[in-house]
Amino acid sequence: MYEIEKDVPVPIGGKWKPIVAKMEIGDSVVVAGDMEAKTIKACIHTYFKKEENVEVATAARRLEDGTFRVWRLDPLLYPSKKDNLIRQKGIKNDS
Repeated sequence: MYEIEKDVPVPIGGKWKPIVAKMEIGDSVVVAGDMEAKTIKACIHTYFKKEENVEVATAARRLEDGTFRVWRLDPLLYPSKKDNLIRQKGIKNDS
């Protein structure tokens, strides 16, 4: 039979963890395509939120040669869309 388990962390690993674990704010990495860019962005978010317990922001841009550059950014300088919506709602509620 199956057993329900609680509080089992999702493993963070694969080929991106060693790279992501070394990234500091402002660091970037070039990857082959858009799927890799999405994957490493997700890994950056997961690693720093779960392992380091810090907020994180990322960005990805397509380069002229078709590769993508992915950055780890300062979340205070580059807040997420969700953070912006929360701030806007907070401002609207205060007025």
